[in-house]
Amino acid sequence: MAARVGVLVELSTPNQKLRSPMNVHHLELFYYVAKHGGVSAAARHMPYGIQQPAISAQILQLEDTLGITLFHRRPFKLTCQGTDLFKFIQPFFGGLTEMGERLRGGAETRLRIATHEVVQRDRIDLPLVTLPALEPVCRLFQDKLQRLRVEWFPTLEVGSLDLVSRYVVEGFGAGLGIATPATEWPRGVRALPLPDFPSVVFGALWMGKLSPLGAAFIEEAEKLAREFNAVPAVNKKR
Repeated sequence: MAARVGVLVELSTPNQKLRSPMNVHHLELFYYVAKHGGVSAAARHMPYGIQQPAISAQILQLEDTLGITLFHRRPFKLTCQGTDLFKFIQPFFGGLTEMGERLRGGAETRLRIATHEVVQRDRIDLPLVTLPALEPVCRLFQDKLQRLRVEWFPTLEVGSLDLVSRYVVEGFGAGLGIATPATEWPRGVRALPLPDFPSVVFGALWMGKLSPLGAAFIEEAEKLAREFNAVPAVNKKR
């Protein structure tokens, strides 16, 4: 059974908290937000390119994981918990530049290579919401982008396709999705088919004789595969 890959695109106002695992990258973003007094200022001072919506989305994930509010948005002000967290992480993130210089022997050495724009990679800056990077759909998507010499790396990694759609609806960027049988995208979402990208193949493996439950599962999966082959790869009603 194969499913087609597509990109979900829509923007709207975020109004709902969603759960996602906490990670060090979220703490790094919070460090810059707290240090520079807001998301927009943090985006200007980040040592790498990242847009404001991506920063806001990942800070929301951090707050949701902790179950607290780290700062008030307008006007910007750290909460008590946000102040405590910033004091805790500041020595680490604030000392990275100095540590890097020490490890390099006190001097920063960089090799800058200039090339003609034709041989440089294209880059898409729109925030991208996907499943975890090791999921087959994400690996196939990135492999194809590499062959096309296009860079578009995930901004947010969430645990289910439903969460991908919900983040897109709330305006956090574009989402990488899969068109399954009778797919109904959330209202307002536009599904853009990627016909030149590889399909995601689903299969089942087992050893020995199947149990009645296993046989029922395989029968249902085969039925689903037949239905899939009879419907369009991407819902184009919206």
